Amino acid sequence: MKKILSVVMIMIVVTVSTMAKDANAYTRASTEITNKGTLSFSVGGQSQNDQNSSEDVFKVDRKVDLVVAHSDGSYVIVNPNNTNKILTFTVRNDGNDVQDYNLTFLKGEGDPWGGSHTKDMDNVRIIVDENNDSIFNDTATFIDELKPDENMTVYIVVDVPGDAVSTDIGQYTLIAETRTGGDTGNKGLVLTKQNDAADDPATVQNVFADADGVGTGDGSQDAKHADWDAFKVEAAIISFQKWSIVIKDPVNSTGAGRKRIPGAVIRYCFDINNSGDKNATDVSWTDDLNETATKHDALDYNDSMTWHQSTQGTCDCTKNSGGYAGGSIDASGVVTMVMEDEHTLTSPIEVNQQACGWIEATIK
Repeated sequence: MKKILSVVMIMIVVTVSTMAKDANAYTRASTEITNKGTLSFSVGGQSQNDQNSSEDVFKVDRKVDLVVAHSDGSYVIVNPNNTNKILTFTVRNDGNDVQDYNLTFLKGEGDPWGGSHTKDMDNVRIIVDENNDSIFNDTATFIDELKPDENMTVYIVVDVPGDAVSTDIGQYTLIAETRTGGDTGNKGLVLTKQNDAADDPATVQNVFADADGVGTGDGSQDAKHADWDAFKVEAAIISFQKWSIVIKDPVNSTGAGRKRIPGAVIRYCFDINNSGDKNATDVSWTDDLNETATKHDALDYNDSMTWHQSTQGTCDCTKNSGGYAGGSIDASGVVTMVMEDEHTLTSPIEVNQQACGWIEATIK
């Protein structure tokens, strides 16, 4: 008698451990997936006992992927002698495991805004916004335990040199390198790339999937990514000149022949120009009336005055009105002049403007 075998159904059962998926829909690395099949069939129209296959078990491998991106929409404008100025970046974990990230920087490699690096900044360091408050008040220097599909803000922090000038550019590249996670508070270890290794279903292997970033410190599939950002300096460019004229003397009064004799009134004239691209504020200057005199008390201070000119040109040292009370003298003969409007209490030397002033003294 011939037996008739008819296959009815093959059922496959897949069991996945509790760590299934992250927000980016990737199954978490080290998740264990168990698979087995069940064969149902009949013989001569009569159902037979199901037959189970052996189980196939493997662990999900680790996809290593990240993105570094600058957050600033244009140059970060700074001024000479600024401290703690920041470039802002984000580091995103696009992989499928919790990772640490080692952070480094390079200078002068490129500029997203089209300029060229012309000025090194001082005291350059990296700070991680560990508490995610978007405020530069943290001390962490590496990213600790970043979950898949999450971002962390990172700052490159600098001080601006005092000799920086207008249009100087300081360009910095942030490089993030993926490290092992799982040890909170301690920087993880360097990952081993296993892209070309033989498949081992029983272990979690590292597959580097990152794209090439910018600069020389990053390439594709190297567990790193990089982006750059830049500072641009705006500064007041100040020129400061001084000269003197004779207002009158006891012999010629204000006539053409007036000379620098005892009893003559001398005016020291000051000309301060701002040809930069930033206003100069808190402007003051000092003048020691006895510095070049043959006697300590050769000059008697009379008066002083300061004023602004809206356009640059020669200051009129004969001007006697329309200015501000200019300065004061101390017991040693040093006059301090301040560009201060008596009404507003502040009077900057604006871009392409000029400050003028004079100190008047009598020769003894």
